[in-house]
Amino acid sequence: MKKTLLLFLLSALASLLVAQTPRREISKNVRCSAGNLLAYPGPTHHRLTAPPAGMKPFYVNLYGSQGSCYLTKSATYDAPYLTLSAADSLGKLTTLGRDVLQRLKRIRNDAFNHWGELTPLGNEQQRQIVGRIHERFPEVFAGKARVEARSVPIMRCLLAMENALQQLSALVPQVDIYHYASQWDLYYLSPQEQDLSNMRLDLIEQQRYDRFLQKYNKRHDRLMRSLFNDMNYVHREVDADKLNCDLFKVASNIQSTSLRRELTLYDLFTDEELYHNWQRDNVGWYMAFGNGGSGQKLYSQQAVIDHIISEVDSVINNKRNGVGLHYSHQAVVLPLCCQLNINGCGLVTDHLETLERKGWVNYRIIPMAANVQLVFYRRNADDKDILFKVLLNENEATLPLKAVDGPYYRWADFKEYYHHNSVMR
Repeated sequence: MKKTLLLFLLSALASLLVAQTPRREISKNVRCSAGNLLAYPGPTHHRLTAPPAGMKPFYVNLYGSQGSCYLTKSATYDAPYLTLSAADSLGKLTTLGRDVLQRLKRIRNDAFNHWGELTPLGNEQQRQIVGRIHERFPEVFAGKARVEARSVPIMRCLLAMENALQQLSALVPQVDIYHYASQWDLYYLSPQEQDLSNMRLDLIEQQRYDRFLQKYNKRHDRLMRSLFNDMNYVHREVDADKLNCDLFKVASNIQSTSLRRELTLYDLFTDEELYHNWQRDNVGWYMAFGNGGSGQKLYSQQAVIDHIISEVDSVINNKRNGVGLHYSHQAVVLPLCCQLNINGCGLVTDHLETLERKGWVNYRIIPMAANVQLVFYRRNADDKDILFKVLLNENEATLPLKAVDGPYYRWADFKEYYHHNSVMR
């Protein structure tokens, strides 16, 4: 009875959270407008559902992205600075515009030659995530436990892995750790690296996306008037939509850097402008790395699922305990969430305006340091009736499977369901 009541309360809480619309959430917490650039908020579910009687965790398999980092392209910092600097040289900036120019100069100098690198906050996020694995599931480190970590050979992902492993070494000095960073792993850790076509929209998808964007391209007059004192100059010399997007992206990334306690650019935007900037970003992620109306991009993630199954079965068959850590990009974590249909991420719709109403919200799925954890349970080393649960960003999540008990599913059901789906495709 108590367990049923607890599940009911958790379900009610989940419904309440979904009812919090992005417009309302962004109004309460402006950082949410950053979408995938939201600095990792950590888990909101601090108490996890107890497993069925007698079941104990023995393995955690994590697929994650790098944590907070600088923007990857210098041009994103340079473009708005140079646009305002050119206008300032001609006396075309308002008092606010000149102030923003000085803020951009500080931000640009802070990021210089650090493009795409993890920030100190990003390092800390990775240490905290594995620290919570150790705190929540200490049994997986028992006995001759093995930690096997793999990363794509890109510096920010490598550093994410190394920070995690350093933390585990400090917490569990006796554990055996193996780590790799090889081009060989790209076929499942970053399939986009091997097939760039997966990152492109086909003609029909691009037309749909362009039609969606059209209604936002003329909403920047208020922002431009706040920065420039001559709108004729703006119309002749400034790409207002690009400047808006660049300023918004730089504003969103400040929360991941050491400057987050010293300055902001969010004051340039109204709540409505923040919401609409997030909305176009949300749709962009859905089109490029989600179902995008066709679902074809998701199938590149079948290699990830196949690797998960192979890796987990090897741990089960060898009767080991341990942790598997895998580090890549948000552009890999998101399609994985969609193909597994975690929390309904596999949504397919042609109506882009309905995404958020149906719960498809990018900052809930892929903030910086986004991660999916599969946590496995058994009664003893000989037990073949393996149960598991899935955590999205360390919160208990759902799969399109029949649950055994609360958030717990049978591993055999998972393999059958996803094998059937891959064969059907």
